[in-house]
Amino acid sequence: MPVTTSGSAAFKDIDEAEIHQIIADKVAELIDRGFDTKTDPNGRPWAPDKNPKSNLLERTGALRRSIKVTVEGSDLVVRSELPYADPINLGTYKMPARGFVPVGELPAEWRREIDEAVARYIEERT
Repeated sequence: MPVTTSGSAAFKDIDEAEIHQIIADKVAELIDRGFDTKTDPNGRPWAPDKNPKSNLLERTGALRRSIKVTVEGSDLVVRSELPYADPINLGTYKMPARGFVPVGELPAEWRREIDEAVARYIEERT
């Protein structure tokens, strides 16, 4: 459904569902970037693997491929069906976290990039 503000024609082409999808796509891109750079959402490097020749989070690529970012109503949902996704993201008493999804507040860099993506969408339509 298109978003309108007090009947303003300037906003007639802005679709809320499209904005939600732009945000979901940007979040998926940011998660992917974390895997590429081996950093958590705040830009901190992941703890090194015990075996330096191993690439813990990319051995098979299953974890990375399993992460889905979807829009459900007005909610953005990030999920993986793999049972080890949460322990890797959050860490355990035996394993340090190697975060790929933010926990708690959205990191400032993520917020900035999402805001820019939405602003580009709006600018193109006004």
